[in-house]
Amino acid sequence: MKKSIISQFIFTLLIICSACDTLLEESPDGLLSQNGFYTTETNIESAIIGTYDLLNEIYVQRQNYLLTDVASDDFGFTKTNSDRVAFEIFEVETNNNWLLVNWEDHYSTINRANAIIEKTPEADIPQEIKNKFIGETMFLRALMYFRLVRLFGDIPLIVEETNTLDALEVSRSPESNVYDQIIEDLIFAVNNIPSHSDQKIGRADKGSAKALLADVYLTKASTSFGNESDYLSATKLAEEVINSADYVLFPSYTQAFDPRFKNGVEHIFSIQGLAGVGGNNQSILPTEFLPRAQATNTGPLGERTYSNFHLTEDLYESFEEGDIRKDVIVKDSMYIQIDGVWQWAEIKTWFRGNRIFTFKYIDYDNPLRANSSVNYPVIRYSGLLLSHAEAENEINGPTSMAYESINKVRNRAGLPELSGLTKDQFREAVYKERRAELFAEGKRFFDLKRTNRLKERVEQAKPGVSIELPKHLVFPIPQQELDINPNLAQNSGY
Repeated sequence: MKKSIISQFIFTLLIICSACDTLLEESPDGLLSQNGFYTTETNIESAIIGTYDLLNEIYVQRQNYLLTDVASDDFGFTKTNSDRVAFEIFEVETNNNWLLVNWEDHYSTINRANAIIEKTPEADIPQEIKNKFIGETMFLRALMYFRLVRLFGDIPLIVEETNTLDALEVSRSPESNVYDQIIEDLIFAVNNIPSHSDQKIGRADKGSAKALLADVYLTKASTSFGNESDYLSATKLAEEVINSADYVLFPSYTQAFDPRFKNGVEHIFSIQGLAGVGGNNQSILPTEFLPRAQATNTGPLGERTYSNFHLTEDLYESFEEGDIRKDVIVKDSMYIQIDGVWQWAEIKTWFRGNRIFTFKYIDYDNPLRANSSVNYPVIRYSGLLLSHAEAENEINGPTSMAYESINKVRNRAGLPELSGLTKDQFREAVYKERRAELFAEGKRFFDLKRTNRLKERVEQAKPGVSIELPKHLVFPIPQQELDINPNLAQNSGY
């Protein structure tokens, strides 16, 4: 983490300065110190954009899918790279590089955010603008800590800018303290970020902050330090987002992932993908999930794909009969050119035996699959509806409001509405609906963990894989971090 934070400190300063001509014009010494940088709205805005920039590394690159989708009952890793297969079979070692990259990227983002939060109050700009900038940045910091605390448990909680090596030797804070900080950040964000209609496209708005905070409370309710009031808070926040009428479901499920409808009515917060730009802003989603023909090493429309992640048979068979999400997204055949002739071919026989792939992320308008414009959905309205249904049921049982939320999602999927369920039956229905609706969106490991079903579900979906509890509820702290920080201790069992 020392290396990553110091490196990104220099890199961020260079990027920010090159983006702002006025900085070089007004202060040639700006590169020597950040103290004189956070003085204008333009400069602070550039710093915030630089913080958003790292989110692509965290969400759209391979590490995210390995830790959240492959480390579950939903996906397997198609190839034989041992450092990636390790996540599928829950045999991740402390020296796993994907683990280290994930840790470093999160803390690099947090450090960028900390600098903005710490320096912005000193700027000579209106207080309302300061609060808006700080609130938006606190949303990003909370987003990072919410992921880290669920992946690793107790973690270093750093809320001040780190620019010396000694400052990095921080002990792990209890999960409860991390949640307190996340909630504090998001409450400030809710009170200060612009509304949906007033915020710039692709940026966090008031609805984003409320939806994330609802998810935080829903997750906290399942912890040893959570309680029933967390379900109440989750329900209240979700209802505020629903009643705002800022978001609705797309008529079609596929529209939620089609770049032609990106940043649309259902998208509460997404990671932006831009075709043709390269670097952190490109989206590699299609290359990771789309199938490829074994004979030609090409994917849909003839472009090469990696086909790294395939669905488990357990996920494929879990969809209800008539669920259009399976028919449209999880295909078992596709139209492709073989020997010069366009024809339908069975996907399952294409690559390394019987594999099932998803077409959830595909950009038909962009032939470069490794550099597409597909966005990654962090928070969708359908997910919020299901969180609302779950929290409402935990407090009051399957009320009309809970049924309304889950049935909106089911109606779009072509499924009949639910009714007449007990509280336990409704809970199971929500779990099942979340899996069908949100697969390949980085939710499954977290869902299995908070609902105490990780061992049961993974061992059923992946015969031969053994889940040890509580060991596998978290990942190991990267060994490199332990080597350079004497105040860190390893998670139990690793």
